[in-house]
Amino acid sequence: LYTSGLPMIQALSVAAETIGNRYIARQFDQVTAQVRSGAPLSASLSVVNGFSSKLSSVTLIGEESGRLDEMLDNMADSFDFESEKAIERLIAMLEPAMIVILAIGVGVIMVSVMLPLYTMYQNLS
Repeated sequence: LYTSGLPMIQALSVAAETIGNRYIARQFDQVTAQVRSGAPLSASLSVVNGFSSKLSSVTLIGEESGRLDEMLDNMADSFDFESEKAIERLIAMLEPAMIVILAIGVGVIMVSVMLPLYTMYQNLS
């Protein structure tokens, strides 16, 4: 939003509505108020509980160098990459657990089918 020319205050307001996390969205009102009063964006983002400290550091560098839009794009790419890797690790840990759970389920079904058969064969003898 900032790259496309939207003023910072409006961009922060839109971002707060699209975050999808109520806890962080409530803190964004404070960020918007601080930026509106003249505080740098990096200082305002550093008080948000739930954001990486790396975000405020990169934002500060972007503000000082005049390339805030590029730095924010790079951070977005970095966070996307980190989240994809975290999801891949979670799936890698869940696969063996799901196999064990399915094996237990199949074992219970096999025992529940075979036990009456063995009992029936013993009663025939």
